[in-house]
Amino acid sequence: MTYLHHIGRLRGWAILGVIIIHVTAGFTYLGGVPLLFLTVINIGIDVVAHYAVPLFVFISGYTLCRQYDPARPLADFYRRRFSRIGLPYLIFSLLYYGLSMLEPGYRFEGQATFLAFATANTAYHLWYFMLIAQLYLIFPVLMGWFRKVSARGQMIMLGVAAGVQILWELVYPSAATSLALHAPSLLTWLLNGTVFNMRCALTHAGYLVLGIWIADRTHFSLRPPVWRGLLLALCLLAALVARIWVMQLVQYGGWQAIPMGGLTAATVTGVFLYMGLLLLLYQHARHSAPGWGNTALEWLGERSFGIYLVHVAILSGANALMFRLGIGADQPVFYLLGLGTTLGGSVLLVELINRIPWLRPVIGG
Repeated sequence: MTYLHHIGRLRGWAILGVIIIHVTAGFTYLGGVPLLFLTVINIGIDVVAHYAVPLFVFISGYTLCRQYDPARPLADFYRRRFSRIGLPYLIFSLLYYGLSMLEPGYRFEGQATFLAFATANTAYHLWYFMLIAQLYLIFPVLMGWFRKVSARGQMIMLGVAAGVQILWELVYPSAATSLALHAPSLLTWLLNGTVFNMRCALTHAGYLVLGIWIADRTHFSLRPPVWRGLLLALCLLAALVARIWVMQLVQYGGWQAIPMGGLTAATVTGVFLYMGLLLLLYQHARHSAPGWGNTALEWLGERSFGIYLVHVAILSGANALMFRLGIGADQPVFYLLGLGTTLGGSVLLVELINRIPWLRPVIGG
């Protein structure tokens, strides 16, 4: 496949969003009452930066659509896809689990350890591997349907995928809560929002189909009045989602205290917000003039897989060091240092790994 500069730029945007999300998540240390101005700022940034994983899924739909050959054996498609993510997942699951063993109070439990590896839960960011594996499994089916229908049918298919995603966000919290009341402890754990809901393919199906839909329209572009109006609408939606987050934080007094369904309105609104942001980011990446900014995004994008894998270890170390130095989450410098250290340290580590030929496959090199 020919190198696509705009896809490199999109990957750069995506990995920046991931790091920003994890750095600004420091607001969860601050509680809800009294509500600090810094908390509100972090929530606003965090809400916008949550475009990151939807963008990675969008990119997967886009690139797979351009590469997919239905004449080739299905087994070949799955072999190529899973061989790329299998080894990195296994190695970094082991590495992050090893790091968790160094934490005070660690205690080995066989069932918990097995479930952590089986559900991509040895580190909080590895959940993406389970999500993308499911999307790889369903992609040939979606692609087959997509090729069989007309342009109008493809638009309907996009709407259905987004609708299913919204319906899931509406139904899952109450259904999971109800089932958990009558389920064994293992099922209750699996139904937990951070374990199952984040990893379910239905939560990102619309973004995958949007990537396929855009890839099939090589001349797609938003006219200036359209993208400016869309940008204004998305600013309002982002403010609405952030307001819901803030209200829930104030009501329950802490992030962990918010019930599973407490942010349903935010997640449903977020589907529209992130769909729109993906279109704007694609518009920028595809049609903006070359320059140092786009060059930097492409450079980051080429290393995005490796940065995604290592950045949590760098961020955890940076946070631990800052806490020991008396720099807490209630200080703006905490986030500035966290962002710079995590991005810079991750890039340096990836560059170091890339210089060792036998290690390159581990980070997608």
